[in-house]
Amino acid sequence: MALTGLEFAPKMRSFAIWSAAGIFILNGVFGLAQTMPDGGLVGFEFRTPRRTTYRMAPPPRVIPQFSRQSRWALAWPDSDPANPVQIGDRLVLEVASKEVLARALAGGSLRVARGISPSLFVLQAPDIWTAASEAQRLAALPGVLASYPLMRRRARLDGPYAAEPNDPYFGYQWYLENRNSNGATLGVNMNVRAAWPISTGSNVLIAVADDGVELDHPELAKRAAGAPHFNFYSGTPDGNPSSPSSAHGTAVAGLAAAEANNHRGVTGVAPQAHLASWVIFSADDYLPSEEQMMDMYQYQSNLVSVENHSWGNAGSTPLEPGVLEQTGISNAVTWGRGGRGVVMVRSAGNGRNERQNANDDGYASSPLAIAVGAVRQDGRAASYSNPGACLLVAAPSGDDAKGFPTLLTTDLVGANGYNQIAYTNDLADYTSSPFGFSGTSAAAPQISGLVALILGANPNLTYRDVQQILIQSARHWDLADPDMTTNGAGFRVSHNVGFGVPDAGFAVRMARTWINRPPVSCITFTSTEVKAIPDDALRLLISGDDIPPGLASIHSLPGEGPHPDAPTAVLPLVKAGLATNAIPLDLT
Repeated sequence: MALTGLEFAPKMRSFAIWSAAGIFILNGVFGLAQTMPDGGLVGFEFRTPRRTTYRMAPPPRVIPQFSRQSRWALAWPDSDPANPVQIGDRLVLEVASKEVLARALAGGSLRVARGISPSLFVLQAPDIWTAASEAQRLAALPGVLASYPLMRRRARLDGPYAAEPNDPYFGYQWYLENRNSNGATLGVNMNVRAAWPISTGSNVLIAVADDGVELDHPELAKRAAGAPHFNFYSGTPDGNPSSPSSAHGTAVAGLAAAEANNHRGVTGVAPQAHLASWVIFSADDYLPSEEQMMDMYQYQSNLVSVENHSWGNAGSTPLEPGVLEQTGISNAVTWGRGGRGVVMVRSAGNGRNERQNANDDGYASSPLAIAVGAVRQDGRAASYSNPGACLLVAAPSGDDAKGFPTLLTTDLVGANGYNQIAYTNDLADYTSSPFGFSGTSAAAPQISGLVALILGANPNLTYRDVQQILIQSARHWDLADPDMTTNGAGFRVSHNVGFGVPDAGFAVRMARTWINRPPVSCITFTSTEVKAIPDDALRLLISGDDIPPGLASIHSLPGEGPHPDAPTAVLPLVKAGLATNAIPLDLT
């Protein structure tokens, strides 16, 4: 069977039609292409309930018995012509009264297909073109609140991962994503691409309290533009590095919020967050006065959402914030961010090998702060990362002393900064092996970036809500951690890594539906039971005759050994000889 201008195969569901309007496919949708034609379109004005204009191609000339094969046609809204919709042969009508409905239907070809409410109806038209024409006619009638054809809009599934950014060194940022080509996890990482379809940290301001940030770095300039920078030494609104060699703050800022998809370098955890640089270190590593530090903590606290402090106790003796500093911290957390509280993120410190403990740092051990430890690429606590009961979570970092890679982040542009290699390309502007960034200073800004993602997904969270989301989204990568225990709430927790490394994708999904927790309450418990105070951590006890002075009890570091309370073997002490002579014993 052959017809002029029409061809079809009897057992196929698609019909090809040639007409003055172009080529159409009648397999459920008019229109072969999604792009709007250059001309020949007819405009319709609907009320949705706001007035909106759509443009459609005239209907093709088809034999009547085939016209009903199509139930949908493409239409391009004037407000967004790049995203066409599909218009059907039914329309939505909302009226002010039943009398308006009666007038609308009088003398027309529409019929009520479904009543939704006394004022809202779905009407059936004979075809798509009639539905569009009648929707436009009804939209102009008095008493009609809404009149438009039923539409099908294109949408996009939020897949498990955002597209890989085009930053050329993203593949080296194992701490953000550590997967093989099949998507299987290879080791510890923050899983940020699972968070980016939901939040990239937009409209969240992170303040980096450090030795200054290179504000014109290509990766940071847009993120830092217009932010409340301040140098608390000089009292000037200048957040640039305090000296030509001050590169720490720039490296920290890049980990938190380096620009993504700019065809350059690296990306941060929250690539759309804003950055403020607060200079609190002089060239000789001294902090400002306690009064200036108080001002720093509460500075612009209704603009700043997150404060990153990648610094802490420089010695082994306890360090406590002064009264003024405690006031500044309390004000920021209590009244900042509209009463929801500025989120304070702190590094745990790098002195494990010098027997330091984060509990001795009054800044990190405060319940108002999030203390962050460091884990190396295999998921175990880094050899330098301070332990402590105050650790909330951990984040990936380097451990060069143990053969694990460091982190790639922003460095001072050109020859200055950490990177001492004379690169001829832009790698000179980044920290890279063997001059990569590391330490708990590198772990903290990743958590600050994650907090920005969380607040970007739900800005109504309090600082305590954020802490709880971090706890519930964290996971342990080293289940052989000898300090691991399960607390009363059923969470695995360790003094080495806290509750573990948070999963960014899980955290932001949880944040979107999080119900705010009640405010903090204070409970006092008194015990009159007498208990012995344990000695300071794990010790090697030596007994027997002729023990040299000072060797009866030797302080031992538990960082990579057994838990202090775990039973250990009692072994004989054998004198092997003098260190200046060859040892005659077989020590194996």
